[in-house]
Amino acid sequence: MRKNPQAGAWFQTRLPSRGADTREVDMEDRLIVPRKRIKQSKSLEERLLGFVNSAREAARKLPPGAERKKLLRSALDGEAAAAINRWLSSPGLRPPK
Repeated sequence: MRKNPQAGAWFQTRLPSRGADTREVDMEDRLIVPRKRIKQSKSLEERLLGFVNSAREAARKLPPGAERKKLLRSALDGEAAAAINRWLSSPGLRPPK
């Protein structure tokens, strides 16, 4: 295992030995990066709806065009994601037997 001198100590790579075929090395063996764990203060739905509101507000400030259309599409996608999250976390949903 060798540390990358350009990155912090958290970035480490495992290099195959000389003569080894690099195609046989799994991605897992090439890079070891610890997960960054973040405690969210807001629920996923609150964050999604905040994104939707900010995207719509930004779209209101733009003239009609491609950028505005892209922001409105993102807002619709955020609303759909919030609806799917509500559906998945509803108490009526049962796991398959």
